Amino acid sequence: MKLEVTKVFQNYEKQETQVWLKGCPLRCDWCAEPRVKKPKKELLYDMDSCIECMVCFPACPTDAHELINSLHLIDRYKCVGCMVCADLCPAGALEPASQTLDTDAIVGRCPKAMVLGGGEPLVHHEAVVELLQKAKAKGLATCIETTGVFYPSQIPAIMPYTDRFVFRIMDTDPVRMKKNTGAKLEVLLSNLKKVDEAGGKTTLRCKLIPGVNMDAEHAKALASLYAGLQHCEGITIEPYVPAPLSKWKQLDLIPPSYPKAEEAAVQDFVEILKNAGVPIIE
Repeated sequence: MKLEVTKVFQNYEKQETQVWLKGCPLRCDWCAEPRVKKPKKELLYDMDSCIECMVCFPACPTDAHELINSLHLIDRYKCVGCMVCADLCPAGALEPASQTLDTDAIVGRCPKAMVLGGGEPLVHHEAVVELLQKAKAKGLATCIETTGVFYPSQIPAIMPYTDRFVFRIMDTDPVRMKKNTGAKLEVLLSNLKKVDEAGGKTTLRCKLIPGVNMDAEHAKALASLYAGLQHCEGITIEPYVPAPLSKWKQLDLIPPSYPKAEEAAVQDFVEILKNAGVPIIE
């Protein structure tokens, strides 16, 4: 099976290969990786690099390239991600947001350990199961970094081939969670509990967003969540850092307006967790 992969990153310090797959059921206002939002192929366009050679205009089968007020623009509703224009662009202003790789190719790039992230890897359940099976057959350590928003019926198929789960906890307030991500907190927590009860080793990864979830109530709720799990190794705190504007500009998207999380506020949050006996994983 084939998958759309936005990034394959070798983390030599942790001796693991991180594989980021396209597609995510959440719509977080603070998303730092717009390339992984949609599961389909997408075209990146760097207007500043465009030399206006117009080679892409007649080549596009859906007429997605437009000239408006002397500006070369992309009609995202027409673009089908065929990448004909990207193959022809002499300036490199057009390029795919992902590469199509089959499961054998992905496993071949992982020498010791494979971490599947995104996005939400389990959007591609069947392909991910195949990928995990091949990874274990090769003797790799495996990990899934998940939003927790997936069908619980998928758990039995992935459990035998997954050594560790990293659950990204966007919030512990159900109203805020629904408002800011479009997802239900109860789904995430239910899946986390099911994985824990099945003996799955877990880590909680929590992104701190200024003005959203850096309050003491959230920290205390995380500590309570950790205390209720049998196989959770601890919590990783990830302070929010705005993504480069170019990541959004190349997809014609409006970037988030959240500021960078201040170090002092992050430390106050971490202290609440430590005082509650929660291991903080760097």
